[in-house]
Amino acid sequence: MLLVACGNGNATGSGQLSGHTVMIDPGHGGRDPGSVEPNDVHEKDLITNTSDSIKKALRNAGANVIMTRKKMKKYR
Repeated sequence: MLLVACGNGNATGSGQLSGHTVMIDPGHGGRDPGSVEPNDVHEKDLITNTSDSIKKALRNAGANVIMTRKKMKKYR
């Protein structure tokens, strides 16, 4: 997962991160699902849940959050 942040924090909104923009690239998904554990846990599922949690926390702190991918696409 990759997080990129920018901004000067001088916006008039509320929250510690108001005025900052954070881009989140969840990583694995689509054609590259990442690893699959023996108990059928898929890396893409873990990273999607993690990036969604981070997105919510950042937005709650006032940040503008951009996701490079909004949902996992399935390729066969």
